[in-house]
Amino acid sequence: MSALVCGSAIAASVDPKVLVLRVADLPVGFSVTTEGYVTNGDAASGNAVVPIPVSRSVQWGRLTGYERTFEKDDASAGFSVAFLSNVSVFRASSGAKSAASYLFARFASRRQWDGLLPKALPMPVGLGDRARMYRLDAQGNSTIFVVWCTGRTQALLGLAGTDRVTPEKALLYARKMQTRIQRLAGG
Repeated sequence: MSALVCGSAIAASVDPKVLVLRVADLPVGFSVTTEGYVTNGDAASGNAVVPIPVSRSVQWGRLTGYERTFEKDDASAGFSVAFLSNVSVFRASSGAKSAASYLFARFASRRQWDGLLPKALPMPVGLGDRARMYRLDAQGNSTIFVVWCTGRTQALLGLAGTDRVTPEKALLYARKMQTRIQRLAGG
């Protein structure tokens, strides 16, 4: 799996690395599989969950992002579960809202998902300024994506696995990210 703060002095002080999930946020047995800063070029690449053209990232004032993925395999129990935690930081909240709206539209597009259409799920209120949740089922795996923006940040959480993947679990971990975003980025 692979995909967003006013004044440059304030924006520069928010490191998206501190806003994503950490191993301590997850159940025992998860480990980091990948992590790193996500430049505008990276966000436009085919490795992104939803690629965003560099021109749009620049237009929206995207400064940088960070992504960390986690995995837990339990071959004896016959399941694998993975998390994707991604946050991008913008110069202004309008940029984060534009990015979130773009992602909402892309998640609703069959073209984005090789002909598959993620199912929009009911989204409880209280997660960020704007939020949506989607479920994609393919080849015996389910993935729940939660996409939201808060202030000058746009965040994405993905929870994938062969089973035990529920919207409630995805929201639990999205709320952990949201709490950190509100506390550290002033969302």
